[in-house]
Amino acid sequence: MEKLVIVMTSDKNYVSPTKVAIYSMVKSTPDTFFDIHILCNERLDSDSRTEFNELADDLQRVKMLYDEIDDSQIAEAKTLGGISIASYYRLYISRFIKESKCLFIDGDVVINADLREVYRTDLTGYYMAGVRDCGVQARKKEGWEWMPKIDAPDYSEYINAGFILFNLDKIREDNLEEKFVGAIKDGYRYMDQDILNKFCYGKIKNLPLRYNLFSEFYGRIDKMGETDYTKEEMIDSENWGMIHYPGVFKPWFCRRLKANQIWWKIAREVLMESELEKYERSALEFERVGDWTSIWGKIKNEKEIVIFGYSEGGRKLLDILERSGKNFEIVFADNDEKKHGHAMDGRAVLSAQDAVENHKEAYWIISSQLAHVAIKKQLMELGISEDRITRYVYKNDAYYEGLDEENYKYEMEILRTDE
Repeated sequence: MEKLVIVMTSDKNYVSPTKVAIYSMVKSTPDTFFDIHILCNERLDSDSRTEFNELADDLQRVKMLYDEIDDSQIAEAKTLGGISIASYYRLYISRFIKESKCLFIDGDVVINADLREVYRTDLTGYYMAGVRDCGVQARKKEGWEWMPKIDAPDYSEYINAGFILFNLDKIREDNLEEKFVGAIKDGYRYMDQDILNKFCYGKIKNLPLRYNLFSEFYGRIDKMGETDYTKEEMIDSENWGMIHYPGVFKPWFCRRLKANQIWWKIAREVLMESELEKYERSALEFERVGDWTSIWGKIKNEKEIVIFGYSEGGRKLLDILERSGKNFEIVFADNDEKKHGHAMDGRAVLSAQDAVENHKEAYWIISSQLAHVAIKKQLMELGISEDRITRYVYKNDAYYEGLDEENYKYEMEILRTDE
């Protein structure tokens, strides 16, 4: 039987989602052996490794291997929001994997395709193959501010790093790892994904969209607008081969989205009851906190509001507050110095320190979607009581359009602001 070399990353907190991904790929790819390498650090404990090994035993066609990376090698790496520094591990793939090629797959996915077809892709002359990034394609105009930094003239090759077929021989031949690792400290917007695209530009083969369809566009591919995808692959993406769950609305945090319900169906086949119960509790709590009724119950009697995050989500929150009928005094705070001094409808954008000093009685709402944990810690260190801080989960059109009928009806009802 054919053997596929798969590489993934995981830490203790990502074991269960990674197990779901592994289970789905093995079930979708018959008559095939898998060598699955987990790139990790020494803190991936024995219990976590035992869980992976037990899954491999159950699936029978899987061998688990663990390649440890010393985090001191990436100590200078910049991270984006809540994304783990372990994302940079994939830059070291050519060092740990000795075969000529391997397929890297993120842990926040479900697979519904026979991976042998994509694994057989001819990579002669290419460093890697991947799918054009759905988020970048759908929001191309926003990218011009950072695209020049990766020395790419356009988006035609820019791929998402969650599903990549690597030509390890060519990467080693051209000594690309040295370039990858040397760029870690440079603070690229999309971290290691930008680094891979920068140094492999011109030698990236594009794979069909169906192999890395973002959950945001599941069932709504027509909402992507003008992209570099062909008409054929747009149509074929409805026959998805992999759904990727980037961003805030991971399935284990949110059960309401139709795409996420696919993950839950597979999870119930592979995870233990205790794991499912843990994720059901976390999803229930996330959904509760994210409901507007939860925020409104905390702020309806407040006079001053500080929105932390001068962003699309923060401006949406301002709009909701203005439509509530309450005469709140509202200002913005943000850690980005470039935004300080700006104004939104006459409301100042302040540093965190200035906002704390000038608005001592304010209630704080964190609108940052990925950095809310770090911001909450920052505010508490500045003297803001934990019970005076909450988060706002920004639900855009993609979220509402991705709901099933019952949850859509519920969400529309709770948006109504009452006294």
